[in-house]
Amino acid sequence: MTLFQKTSGWASLLRVLLFAAVCDGMRVGVPGLGIPLHGSAYLMQRSTPSTSSRKRHAPLRCADEGGPLDESDVCSTSVAIPSWQTPTREEMLQRLKSEKFDMLVIGGGATGCGVAMDATTRGLKVAVIDRADFASGTSSRSTKLIHGGLRYLAQAFQSKLPPTSIVDVIRNLHFKPEYLKIVADDLAERGWMLRSAPFMATPLPMLVPLYRWWELALFAVVGFLYDGIAGKGRAVPPSRIISADEATFAFPALREVDSEGKRLQGALVIHDGQQDDARMAVHIMLTAAKAGAACANYVEVKSLLKTHEGAAGEPGSAAVCGAVVHDRQSGE
Repeated sequence: MTLFQKTSGWASLLRVLLFAAVCDGMRVGVPGLGIPLHGSAYLMQRSTPSTSSRKRHAPLRCADEGGPLDESDVCSTSVAIPSWQTPTREEMLQRLKSEKFDMLVIGGGATGCGVAMDATTRGLKVAVIDRADFASGTSSRSTKLIHGGLRYLAQAFQSKLPPTSIVDVIRNLHFKPEYLKIVADDLAERGWMLRSAPFMATPLPMLVPLYRWWELALFAVVGFLYDGIAGKGRAVPPSRIISADEATFAFPALREVDSEGKRLQGALVIHDGQQDDARMAVHIMLTAAKAGAACANYVEVKSLLKTHEGAAGEPGSAAVCGAVVHDRQSGE
């Protein structure tokens, strides 16, 4: 049986128009291919404004050298190559041998990179070493999420989680503003990371299935508060409640009945961020190197050098003044 059976001309035309309108209204699938989207790809496509609603920007223009800016002057050159070039590993190793430093950071993970950048930009002379590659350990095996903390938001208003009924919600009501401050600080950092590094930090939609009727209203308030605390620096699409049909379409494997026999009522779509953690750490390390830090990987600490201890050998009388390190690549 074909989609459009043989009927009168006007009836066939009407069916074609209705079919096209339904497909356009669904706003799902790969354009031109008819392939439906599921999961986070579907949620992002539903949350992203269409290209027709986005602001169109005029092409970048620049002034001729030595002349004023003119609308007819369009940049014909490519992006300028920055004057600073990343130092070679050999140059960094030579600095470790010949220079004295105010601080030695052992470990080039997320914490070590951050400490090095902070100390260097404050005027200290810093050296950073790692026995393997930068961010090759725990710092590249995180959840990669940039989130404000929905649980912290819940703990600000509920003494016991999770509530199992509307009575539990009322009985466990309390208010702890310190949790709201944690959420606000985290969301501000999330917005900063998404805006400043969009090439390695992107919005990530998440779906929370809801199996009780009262959860629809409760989580609608949760999403509203989460977005409201983030304010204008939210940098992600707003939260929203979707129907059970849309939730199962986005995630076909989602259970329509939970373990207690309750049917799916809907879902909360909420957005947080996701980043490339290893790439972020390397960029922070490059920022420290540009500010003057000496950074070398595959350099292992063998021992620490200390100042001479007092005659009585009192604890704390000796201080670390250097380190003996081993280049794992050259063997030096």
